[in-house]
Amino acid sequence: MNMILSLTLSVLGLFSPAVQDTPAALVEQGRTLLSQNRAADALALFEQADALEKHAIGAHMWVLRCQLQLGRINDTLDEIDKLAKTEKGPEIDYLYGMGFWFTAKDRLAQNAGGAVIGMNFADAVNFLKKATAADGKRYFDAWLPLAESAWYAQDLPVARDAAEKATAAEPKDAPSYQMLGQIAFSQYIALREDEAQKDAAQAHIAAARAAFEKADALLAPSAEVADRMARAQAQKQLGDIASWMKDKQAVSEAYGRALGLDPNVAKLDQLYPQIAGSFDKEYGEVFLKTMETAEKTFVSTWGAENAGDATLLWWLGWARMDQKQFDTAETAFAGAVKKWPQYVNSWFYIGICRYSRQDFKGAVTAILQHDSLDRDDLVRTLQGNARYYLAIFDKLVGTCAESGAIENAARLSEVQGLAGAGLAANEDSRYWNNAGLFWRDAGDALRKSDKESDQKLMREHYETALVDYEKALALEPEHPNYLNDTAVMLHYCLDRDPERAKELYKKAAERAAALLEKKGLSTADRELYQVALRDSKNNLAKLEKGIKTQG
Repeated sequence: MNMILSLTLSVLGLFSPAVQDTPAALVEQGRTLLSQNRAADALALFEQADALEKHAIGAHMWVLRCQLQLGRINDTLDEIDKLAKTEKGPEIDYLYGMGFWFTAKDRLAQNAGGAVIGMNFADAVNFLKKATAADGKRYFDAWLPLAESAWYAQDLPVARDAAEKATAAEPKDAPSYQMLGQIAFSQYIALREDEAQKDAAQAHIAAARAAFEKADALLAPSAEVADRMARAQAQKQLGDIASWMKDKQAVSEAYGRALGLDPNVAKLDQLYPQIAGSFDKEYGEVFLKTMETAEKTFVSTWGAENAGDATLLWWLGWARMDQKQFDTAETAFAGAVKKWPQYVNSWFYIGICRYSRQDFKGAVTAILQHDSLDRDDLVRTLQGNARYYLAIFDKLVGTCAESGAIENAARLSEVQGLAGAGLAANEDSRYWNNAGLFWRDAGDALRKSDKESDQKLMREHYETALVDYEKALALEPEHPNYLNDTAVMLHYCLDRDPERAKELYKKAAERAAALLEKKGLSTADRELYQVALRDSKNNLAKLEKGIKTQG
């Protein structure tokens, strides 16, 4: 390029030789990359500037700053310590402040806990206050670390001032607005019960809401996963504010959007009682709207085929069931277990939804699916509201017995026995006795079959019946009917241990006779003991005569 052309281009502003390679320009470009979380790219520019400046602190400090952001915290702090022996001033304050802030953040990320984190944040506040006081414009990226550190150190005035300066320095930085919102919300919490500070408290919560809304708006155009997670945090905070303000619509919208963006942003088993505590009798309606919004937001954000909303669907099912919307509740539970098969208790609640619509056969099918997949989980679920669910099971057991689905009745009775542990003995023992009776009837139905497979199954049913009868007897060892029924299994069905069967019949007759002597027996109990007395005597007589066929 000739001299005339070069000068012409310079005048026109189209050519500026080597300006971009000056140390100051390289540092400026590197800091821009840092703000974009491109620390690895920034480091190359800082190192280039550092070399040009022959490692003078004005350029070298940015190499150290960048290393902190890249996670090289301990080694970099050692370098800062060495540098501080010969250098003083805001550069060292800035580096130490950022170093302590990065250390605290790293320990938080590792869930390290302890007083050390608090000390790190306190040290960061001391150093960053000095650095920003010396040159707030040069160290603009220290305002957010200072705000966060002061917030953790519970110095809210310093935190608020720093957060506002952070948003002024970088008006498109969503994390700065998020931090401002958290600080302003904390200030509201601190003043909310002070009547003299009512206006100040309201100003704080208004500022918090505006900051969280701004953070969400800045991130909304982005499809990056990290940005969606950050939006979820902002929306959750808006939900918290609405909860404090008891604003039903805002709570549902904000919490719903937060969960739709990130289903893990809040633990729903904690959010549910929180909403209940805020809205009293209307909490069920509010929670349902929250979950409806959450599922709608998730589908529009992540797609209907994404399985990440399984938890949302489960809670949506729960919310609908609570509001007696049983058809759509079943749909949600079915979607949850389809997307995440580990949610096996969805089958139980599908059963409850069907029961509530009087689809008793369908209810049994769903509940027994739960039983097949994980009986222990079914029992735990049943125990969550034992009295209510055991009564439902009584109805379903009766429905099975009436329709001839004896094995289903037996399985449900066994679950009742397991879930009823700890109730009065005359309740949970009854379930085991019922199970024994149903398994015995199921075996009896196969007795006349010539098929080897049926005979094998008959024996299995009888063995299971004996186990269940024994469980009833263990709970009420003096119950005459249980004594007789257990003996019947040994005598007639399994044809073994005749001596024990004989002792059980004798004891059954003795106990029944003694109980019948008592005054004040109910008609039902008297009839029950009369049957036990009659049957045990007849069965004992047959056993002693070698008769193995029940009359």
